[in-house]
Amino acid sequence: HKFEKLALNESDFGAMDFGLREALRDGFAFQSMFRSRDSNDPHTNVHQSAKAIFCGCVVVCPKTKRVIARANDERVEQMKTVAGLDIAITSNPLCSSVILAIQGVSRLERKAAIGFGMETTQFRNGQYLCNGYDIYLTMEPDIYDSMALVHARSSRVIFAVPHVDGTGGLIGDCFHGEDGSEGMGMAVHCLPGTNHHYRVFRVAPDGDHSSSTYFYNEAAKLHSK
Repeated sequence: HKFEKLALNESDFGAMDFGLREALRDGFAFQSMFRSRDSNDPHTNVHQSAKAIFCGCVVVCPKTKRVIARANDERVEQMKTVAGLDIAITSNPLCSSVILAIQGVSRLERKAAIGFGMETTQFRNGQYLCNGYDIYLTMEPDIYDSMALVHARSSRVIFAVPHVDGTGGLIGDCFHGEDGSEGMGMAVHCLPGTNHHYRVFRVAPDGDHSSSTYFYNEAAKLHSK
């Protein structure tokens, strides 16, 4: 796989600017909601890295420039009906931001398919949930979530900072951190044995565009200790 700077036009920058701002909004919304709960409540204990858990994730349709699903919206929706989800959001891999955002798309698809039947074109068109959609994240997804984005047929994945725990599934051995750390040597979106590949973009902290430093720093702040 290749890791290189790409010359994006202003339209691309405008779309990514919108998506990354929405991802930051999603991540900080969850962080605020989580930290507003009683810290002495055992149901709000963090069972995984606090640096990684607040990842913001939104699904955007590039054609309409509309947010299709937000991880935290789906999280709030599920917390209304699922008992004990306060624990699940910090320990269950099925409640990661990426999975929740995909489930948000699925929720909309199911609502749209009601009344059409499972054998109709309308229903079948929704089987690959993120086909044609862009995924924006504040942090690189881990290997598990990176593969989930393959199965969902994502079009592009754009993230701000590398995975803080060093378990990212996208930039792999292309990444060399300032502290000498390296990626895990895995770039899920480039695996030759998969039947779908998506393009990946990451924010360059020293990028030429004026907003690059802002997005990188804000995401780093979200995922700091």
